[in-house]
Amino acid sequence: MENKLKIKKRDASLEDFSMDKLIASLTKAGLDIKDAEVVAQDIVGWITMNAVDNVVTSVDLRDAIIKRLSNEFPAEADSYSIYKKG
Repeated sequence: MENKLKIKKRDASLEDFSMDKLIASLTKAGLDIKDAEVVAQDIVGWITMNAVDNVVTSVDLRDAIIKRLSNEFPAEADSYSIYKKG
């Protein structure tokens, strides 16, 4: 079944959720690929539980990722939290 989860961006546009983009952002924050894949799977579970009509906001998603990283990967959580897409 095709993934129909959507991310509502700050400008109110909708974007398809991408596991590849999530994993890439986690590795850029400093996680190795295996840890990034585990965290990404946890985040997919969070999205599934928190999506309204299969949509979550980018702000809520970012907060959930930082929260998920905080205990196990505090340095990477800090790195992720200060990263701004340019």
